[in-house]
This record gives sequence, structure tokens and C-alpha cells, in this order.
Amino acid sequence: MGSRPTGFTFTAATSVAVAVLTLALFAAGRTAASEPEPTSIRLRDGVIVDPERSAVYLMAENGGVEALALADGAELWSSAKAARPLLVAGSYLIAQVEPAARMPGAPVREPEPLVIAAIDLEAPDGDPRRFEIPLPHGVRPHIGPRLESRFELEVERIGTGVRVAWNWTFTGPPPARPGELPAARERREGSADIDLESMKMAAAPPFAFPGQWTRTHPMAVAPVWTGNAYAATSVDDGKLLLSVWAANASEPSTSVVVSERVPLVHLPSVDLRHLLISERIPEPEDDWTRYAWTVVALDTGERVAGTRFFTSAAPFVVAGGRLIHEVPPHSRGGAQAALGPPSIRAVDLATGRALWNKPTGPPSIVRTPPPAVP
Repeated sequence: MGSRPTGFTFTAATSVAVAVLTLALFAAGRTAASEPEPTSIRLRDGVIVDPERSAVYLMAENGGVEALALADGAELWSSAKAARPLLVAGSYLIAQVEPAARMPGAPVREPEPLVIAAIDLEAPDGDPRRFEIPLPHGVRPHIGPRLESRFELEVERIGTGVRVAWNWTFTGPPPARPGELPAARERREGSADIDLESMKMAAAPPFAFPGQWTRTHPMAVAPVWTGNAYAATSVDDGKLLLSVWAANASEPSTSVVVSERVPLVHLPSVDLRHLLISERIPEPEDDWTRYAWTVVALDTGERVAGTRFFTSAAPFVVAGGRLIHEVPPHSRGGAQAALGPPSIRAVDLATGRALWNKPTGPPSIVRTPPPAVP
């Protein structure tokens, strides 16, 4: 066998946890047929899929934003004037600007604002419109995980603009010795509205930030809306059954067997249009093809794609004739090798072959000095 991927263990339990903490951030709560079609899909933090333009926007490994073609992963454009793609709204890509504290030579303002950029997708090389959202003293709008704090953003479409909601949690440094209790949590949050027609910003009403800790796996609690029907899975006689209901029906219009046995993992795509069914291969060719993935349409059960991978599941979406999914940090050099960055992988729907793989941010967890919180 070849080298073994290290630094990442994915079991049935952890795959559901990833679905809870990653997939449901974008999809939970979307259960009504009246909701508008999204213009972009958030695959993971800092990775936005744009089916309309056949593009994906992601945090570049070394900073900035890159736009790639879904078809072949070719770079369409790049910008150092923003860092964290958040949402496509009309003809604009909404993104977070790199905090001043991480830009060499830049003075750190106190309090430091959250800076949002609106990149014109029809002229991405131009200067984006910038909006500064005030933050309380001591709150740092950092990009990527920190040991002592977490800064999260959620952006949603409202009217002719977007609402940006932020949440910051400070836990302080970890305990110095085993058995010590961690520092008390401190949490702050806020939101602002940005009108993309007038290019003006206004304070938003209090926003119940739906952070990761309140989410549930959508397939585990109730049927989910797929865009034109409701769908849910169940186990019948040792087989995995997918049932589909029309919007106003009380009984399923279709029930199909999508797996002849209960798979190791089954979970929906981030846009709730497809279902990933994953099973371990008894005798894989190598450790990089240990799991067989089958992707079916959630509203019909029809097979869409199949591939093999070294994890049992990952956040994914089908767009532009490709299966686009996250590749977690891993190593090809044994247990002592450093983990590489996460990346985005595109698979051809017809052949199951990987077409391109692009590293992305944010960086790994780093340690920062605790801010001065009054």
C-alpha cells in the first residue's frame, strides 16, 4: 500500500458532526417552498460556489480571494483587496477584508472595525466598495480559528442588499495545567445592513445569531425541502429508503431504495439538492480510496455521480457538471509530517475522476495575545 493519510479520522459519528457543524450552517431552517433560490452556495467557511457564473470563490492559501472556473479549476481572477468570500448578492461578491492586525505595516485601530468589501463581479479588478462595521473595544475580526477566541460571520440577502451578522466568543487562554477550569466565556454580537443600490450602511435590529451550537442535522429531525419537493430517508428491511413528498401532500409520492444496505454514512449536500451515500471498500487499492461515494438526487433518488476518497464524507455540492467537495487537512508523509491546508476538489460526474484540487484557507489554529476587554 502507498502512504497513509494522517491527521484526520472520519467515522460515522464524526461525519454526522461535520454535517452538523458545517453543512447545516448553510441549509438548516430552509424548509419552506416560498424561500427564494440562492444565487450562491456556501460550501464551507470562505468557499462560495456560484453556479450562475460557473465559478467558485475561495480564500487563497496565501491571502486574498481567488475565482476559479468550475470546469477545470483555472484562475479567472484574483484580488488582494478582500480575504474571505461570504456571499454572492446580485452582481457583487460580498467578502471580509483582512483585519489590519494581520497586514504587515498596517496600524491597528482600537477599536478595530469589521471591514466588508463588495467586489463587482463584472469588473473584479477594480476597487471594491468598502463598509466599516464598528465593533466593541477588544473584539478582533480575525479570519480563521484561534485558540482563545472565535469570530463568526453570517450574511443573508435582504431586499436590495445584505445583512451582515457577527459573533465573537472569547474564552481566554487554555488552562496551564491539567484539571484547571477554563476561563469564563465572554460573547458579543451585532449586525448591520448594507444596501447595494445606494451603497449605504445602517445599523440592523438585534439579530439572533444562529451559531453552530444551535444547529441540528436537517436529515435527522424532519423532511427537508429540496427546491421542488420534500425528502427524507429511512431504513426498511435493512435497506436505505428515500421518500419524496409533493409540497402539499400528506403521503410520499415516491419511495425508492437508494442503497441495498444501511450505509456507513448518508448526508445531504450543503444546498439540500443531493444525498451522499458512503460505504467502506473491503479491500481498497490504497488508503486514498478507502470509501466509495455515491451521490443521488434528493428529489428523485437517481444516481448523479460516484467516486472514491480517503474520508467517508465531506461537505459537498453538485454544480456546473461537477461534484465539488472539501478535502480536509491531511498528510502524505506519515504521522510526523505537518498537515497541509484544506483544499477544494472537483470530480467529473460522468467518470468519477478528480479534475482539479485547489488549496484554500483559512490558516490552521494560531495563538494570539488575548485582547484587552474592558
